[in-house]
Amino acid sequence: MFYDASGTAKRYLKARCGYARRPGGQGIILRYFEVIKMDDYKNFAQDYEALNPKEEIILQRDFFSQIIEKYNVKTCLDCACGLGWHLYMINNLGVKSCGSDISPEMIDICKDNLRGTNIELRIEDYCKLSETWERKFDMILCVSSALNHMLEDEDIIRALDSMYERLEENGIVVMFSGISDLLARSRPKLIPARTYQDEAIYHIIEYFDDRVVFNILDVKKTKDSFTHSLNSMALSLLTKARFEGCLSRTKFANVNIFGDFDFSMYSEDKSNRLFAILQK
Repeated sequence: MFYDASGTAKRYLKARCGYARRPGGQGIILRYFEVIKMDDYKNFAQDYEALNPKEEIILQRDFFSQIIEKYNVKTCLDCACGLGWHLYMINNLGVKSCGSDISPEMIDICKDNLRGTNIELRIEDYCKLSETWERKFDMILCVSSALNHMLEDEDIIRALDSMYERLEENGIVVMFSGISDLLARSRPKLIPARTYQDEAIYHIIEYFDDRVVFNILDVKKTKDSFTHSLNSMALSLLTKARFEGCLSRTKFANVNIFGDFDFSMYSEDKSNRLFAILQK
């Protein structure tokens, strides 16, 4: 990947990642990177909230309220619950909610965020939900690009099958991902993900045939200087065609794919996200 870095960002990437000069002397080539395993958030969990603030998730309330009413949802499992803010919102909409996540670090943060609620939380891989959850649910959430952590088609299918088995009859899986056909086609190299008064988070992205690597550079202002952290994660490039190919090998009876929180039609040229409701 080519990235025209300068200043502090370049110095940090050199120290942490290693780089070489691009032919012609402009920019750098990232040679190698440290990829964080997303089942081990020890270095990343504390920074995750900056990328997924509670305030933005709560804005999805009307979207989920419409789904809950349409599908008569009484129970919900968030199978990659992360910080727990979707659980917080769904629970406040009157749905009995449970959550699980593969990361003990995330579950610890989630417990703190959901203190005072009766939401049950467990540590579990969403590819093995039946090993932990005996009950079934009206709705299972797999949102915020959680499914994209499955890099191979067989693993995507295994995850979807696991969710299917924990659904009540006519139950639904709600998923959405920020990795869409638009990203696959436009291939931006550098995205300013979040900018605050004393902190900025940048996504430096590498593209491969079936996956992308997000190098997440977090720059924080201190009293006299700056601090930096860099984590990397590989995510599957789950285009609509690839997703539909995986779904064709599952038992889901009804599939509704759309392009935004307003349920608008998905456009491969315009949609920033890929949404789906999968019904048993």
